[in-house]
Amino acid sequence: MLVKKEKASLTAYQKKRDFTKTREPKGKVEPTQKSRFVIQKHDASHLHFDLRLEIDGVLKSWAIPKGPSLDPSNKRLAVQVEDHPLDYGTFEGTIPKKEYGGGTVMLWDEGTFEVLSGNPQEELESGMLKIVFAGQRMRGLWALIRMKQKEDEHAINWLLIKEKDDYVQTEGEDLTERFMNSVKTARSMEEIAKGTTSKSLKKVPMPREFKPELATLVTAAPKGDDWIHEVKLDGYRILAFLKNGEVRLVSRNGLDWTAKFEQVAESVAQLPITEAILDGEVVILDKNGISDFAALQAFAENPQGKLDYFVFDLPYLEGHDLSSKPLLERKNLLSALLEDQDEILYSEHIVGHGPEVFRQARDKGLEGIICKRANSPYRQERTREWLKVKCILRQEFVVGGFTEPTGSRAGFGSLLLGYFDEEQHFIYAGKAGSGFDGKLLDETFRKLEKLVIAESPFEEGMTKLEARGATYVKPALVCDVEFMSWTPDRRLRHPVFKGFREDKKASEVVAEIALPTEAKVTINITHPERVVYPDDGITKLELTEYLVNISKWLLPHIQSRPLALVRCPGGQGAECFFQKNYSDSLPDAIRPIDIGDGGKGIAIDDVNGLIGLAQFGVMEIHPWGSHEDDIELPDRITFDLDPSPEVGWNAVRYGAKRVRDLLAELGLESWIKTSGGKGLHVCVPIKPELGWDVVKEFTHGIALMMESQSPKEFIATMSLAKRKGRIFVDYLRNGRGATSVAAYSPRARAGAAVSMPITWEELENLHAANTFTVKNAFKRLKAQREDPWATFLTDAQDLASVINKLK
Repeated sequence: MLVKKEKASLTAYQKKRDFTKTREPKGKVEPTQKSRFVIQKHDASHLHFDLRLEIDGVLKSWAIPKGPSLDPSNKRLAVQVEDHPLDYGTFEGTIPKKEYGGGTVMLWDEGTFEVLSGNPQEELESGMLKIVFAGQRMRGLWALIRMKQKEDEHAINWLLIKEKDDYVQTEGEDLTERFMNSVKTARSMEEIAKGTTSKSLKKVPMPREFKPELATLVTAAPKGDDWIHEVKLDGYRILAFLKNGEVRLVSRNGLDWTAKFEQVAESVAQLPITEAILDGEVVILDKNGISDFAALQAFAENPQGKLDYFVFDLPYLEGHDLSSKPLLERKNLLSALLEDQDEILYSEHIVGHGPEVFRQARDKGLEGIICKRANSPYRQERTREWLKVKCILRQEFVVGGFTEPTGSRAGFGSLLLGYFDEEQHFIYAGKAGSGFDGKLLDETFRKLEKLVIAESPFEEGMTKLEARGATYVKPALVCDVEFMSWTPDRRLRHPVFKGFREDKKASEVVAEIALPTEAKVTINITHPERVVYPDDGITKLELTEYLVNISKWLLPHIQSRPLALVRCPGGQGAECFFQKNYSDSLPDAIRPIDIGDGGKGIAIDDVNGLIGLAQFGVMEIHPWGSHEDDIELPDRITFDLDPSPEVGWNAVRYGAKRVRDLLAELGLESWIKTSGGKGLHVCVPIKPELGWDVVKEFTHGIALMMESQSPKEFIATMSLAKRKGRIFVDYLRNGRGATSVAAYSPRARAGAAVSMPITWEELENLHAANTFTVKNAFKRLKAQREDPWATFLTDAQDLASVINKLK
């Protein structure tokens, strides 16, 4: 039967109700913002359940007499009723008995939905909706099917049927019997009718002291609808204690900050409740609605502007301890409490879709996201039920000293940073000299001068070179630092000072190392027994285990960079090909990365990404020479010494040293690694300040210089015919979109060699470029006292100055 599309309207809904007598919202047709659904349990003339889907600016509604069933054999009647306003989706209470629909209404479930076709309006018109529900109780795939309407029949009847999937249940209590309380207030139908608080909540005096639950830093957002995701705010964590109109604001480490944030305290005092503990973050939002920590710090010195208090949890309310209740129940209570508030803001969340939520947060320039188990209790400790995933790494460090200023800079050069380990040893982590203007330099130096001490407070980690010219201070100042990554030898890569923090004790500052999202890395691949290196007997599982084992060394060189992948679905020796463009067929842990002009490259962020590469038959990883943050500004250059077959190994080693010496004459330090084939790579980390063309021109000049000085040994052109007996100094690795095999990456060649970083001293005794393999590389790395490339990721050099001197 064809049904004419009707324009969304609330006329029928509004005609049936007297809004002077019922608390139901009058509402209006609004733009659809998200695919939200609710199910309300309604005890009217007969008990039934109302399914409501947000479509076309209203809640399309069906009355289901027996409620939804997880058993596919139970085809439940669903009678389509008038459209309801979006506001109705939060309604819970009583409708007067003599009014339309008189009786008790419970918010029985809520969440989001999507239809398989992606177009709910079209499916609604066709009479067949295939819906995936992501609610607290309704999960998985369901079908809503319109029945044929008889000529004398006014009602439009549908059937709601559970489709077969992991959520099917054919025995035991069904959904409507298992869940008897509100997802919003935890109340029963009787308690809603009486207007009382849930008796299932434990009544206890409000505690004087209460510690916030803390999140564990992980490498990637978890998947699945068991998790909810919130924006990670950049402010001060504050617990608000409200009792009989009196408010106390407490920082993360237990300090009373009521006076600091007086306007927040005044707003909390206006809440229509007697007792509560609120958990949230005090922030200042910039013009784009993003929390601005620098502005919040400025507020401390000059209290001007508006503070916002985003509240995301409610562990205590009106004499009731809510900490044992599931998170979503606490958040529903909180949402209802803050529904009409303008000063205290509710921290919204998204159910499921963790990786996509993280990608959107990164694209919008946010600090990261917080991921929480939807059914978790509130625990006053750091847990893995709350996780944080950062778009840009940022954490607190303790200042242990400073260096002398250079040039026109006054006060100091860089701050020497550290953290405490489990045994309270103070560990050196690197230095930060960026992020200061003149005023901040002066203010910081005045703080440092008061804390100067004679001896180094660092007990571990600092080398003699790093200690040269340092002035030490008592480790008491805690500062916020943003950085790109940790290097394998535990140094900060490109740290930037963001400000001092007063809400954390120095002794509590530890190194936040991102852990795998799961407590233990699980290698889940198909055909683990498949041999991928036939001459060496190495299986797909063994290759994957190698990538996992060396991930802490490998990942810093490839994270958040566009990658070119050598894929060999049949293993080494079979057909292989390069893949540079992202496709939807790639595993979830592999994500798209913007490479300009509408193009999407391939990127990974963590060890799960490495496992995904192995699952997809990847045997070589080739990153761009630039990072996602500055895609048009390379931060490393590579010279690939590629010998023709006639050239011996000694000549290759000599060629690498010649490149090193030429660079050194220009003031550039270089690092070396094997290619895993026949050649060597000489690499230089540079500040991301110059465009691709400039960098490529510079490297071409070095190659031409090598050729002009030793034309019989080196060549700067790619021609195979001209290369005979010589080494091609391949500078082409430094063009936009060009790549070079990553440090520690395996090669798709017989022997299973890997590209291995080495020291210049090691080069003297190295006998081939394919010495290190998938079988022995991890053993070498574990046995090393120091990573030969430990400082490669931190010692970015000023190529612009070198080029200017050459002009």
